Amino acid sequence: MLLFMKKWIGAAVGVLTVSLILSGCSMMGNTTDPVNEESMKLVQLESPADGQDMAVMTTDKGVIKFVLYPEYAPKAVDNFKKLVKEGFYNNTKVFGGMNDTAFLAGATDDTGLKGKTQDDKMIENEYHDNLWHFGGAVSIYGNETGWFNKHKETGDSRFMINTDIAVSEEVLTQMEQGGYPQAVIDGFKEKGGLPNFTRNYAVFGQVIEGMDVVNAITADGFDEETQRPKTEIKIISIELTTYKASEEDSVSSAKTESDASSPKNDSETTSSNVK
Repeated sequence: MLLFMKKWIGAAVGVLTVSLILSGCSMMGNTTDPVNEESMKLVQLESPADGQDMAVMTTDKGVIKFVLYPEYAPKAVDNFKKLVKEGFYNNTKVFGGMNDTAFLAGATDDTGLKGKTQDDKMIENEYHDNLWHFGGAVSIYGNETGWFNKHKETGDSRFMINTDIAVSEEVLTQMEQGGYPQAVIDGFKEKGGLPNFTRNYAVFGQVIEGMDVVNAITADGFDEETQRPKTEIKIISIELTTYKASEEDSVSSAKTESDASSPKNDSETTSSNVK
């Protein structure tokens, strides 16, 4: 089930093995739809909007916070939020991944073979050209329906978070030769990530805090052959809240002052649940 990741991730961080004809032609390997650079807005590279939906995921490795994009992936976000409110993700486990690259979670059991949706139907691929697999991208994961068709990956409760692994110069050069928008290339240079995953797994969120935890989870945590965790990695809970720029600025300021006056840092960020 998980071995498919080797092909895609290997290509993403090494050499792109599929078509890179983006400028007015096609996206790599998944659809012939062109990228409209005039309307494209790389929201993951911008600061979150005040009041934007946000998830706070507590793992046994630490806390990861990520904002959600219901305007671009409405079905994926709606399913995710409903399941969070049900407590579905609480006390579940990371079921797969690749070292230093990405991890998978949100399955109905430890095998990772099945996920959950509200109507028991898979969610279609809601890829959007405003969202790419930059470092910290949160994307929906599900069942493969056939290589290189428009809706290649359908999704459910399962999701993937990729690390900020550096994109090789060879891949960046191929992206340039393939006609990728320069803003996208610059984004991968800045944030790292997995360019080969874009449009194959729809992004619906972006990590804004806790990339060190993402990297810790994927640091030599998976068997190279089976892509299963070597030891249990637990998601203790996921809660919903909203992003508040004023609170983030206050916490950042308090942390700076605390660091300047003492080696200890007692400041904490408190998030209220969405009822």
